[in-house]
Amino acid sequence: MKKIAVVILGVVMAASACHKKNTASSEGDVLFTRLKVDLSSMGNDFLLDLNEKIFNDACNGKLKVYKFDSLSPNSLYKEEDVPKIGGYSEALEIPVDPADPDYTIDTVIFTAFNIKDVKGYEFSQSWIHEKNSDNYVSRLNAVALRYVPYIAGIYLNEQALFWISFEDFKQYLSKPQLEQIMNLVLEKNVTTLTEY
Repeated sequence: MKKIAVVILGVVMAASACHKKNTASSEGDVLFTRLKVDLSSMGNDFLLDLNEKIFNDACNGKLKVYKFDSLSPNSLYKEEDVPKIGGYSEALEIPVDPADPDYTIDTVIFTAFNIKDVKGYEFSQSWIHEKNSDNYVSRLNAVALRYVPYIAGIYLNEQALFWISFEDFKQYLSKPQLEQIMNLVLEKNVTTLTEY
């Protein structure tokens, strides 16, 4: 019975996901889907601490971070670029002499990303269609911190700051925390299914 539910869940998720990407593997066709999952029930202090640990490890080169949820080597950020992710630059005119505001110099100020600006999490699932079978196997493969980019004085739509592998993400969690997150992801999957 569980196998049928997983197959149905896989087919419906594959059909209804807002982000889909088909690839092939030795196991069969692979479909990636994304879910924004609300983790606020785990507590603000826990989430802020988790965000800080992930971001600091990424900036210090202890964690591989990617541009895309496929985690392909081509989408790996260079270690020196990671601290700049989510930050923004602004051009300013600064008066050299406050008594003479007509004489200014141009400068660019970089504002680093503030970890308190993380808005949530997005999980990427891979659905693998087993060859010579009607079965789909699902697994979480990546996690993104989500934020609202600020460019040229304009706030854009919320998007992924960067992606890390789910295996790397699990190292920051205790067993009960991991179980709680897995339950929230499952609940989001079921909620998505019932919406269609």
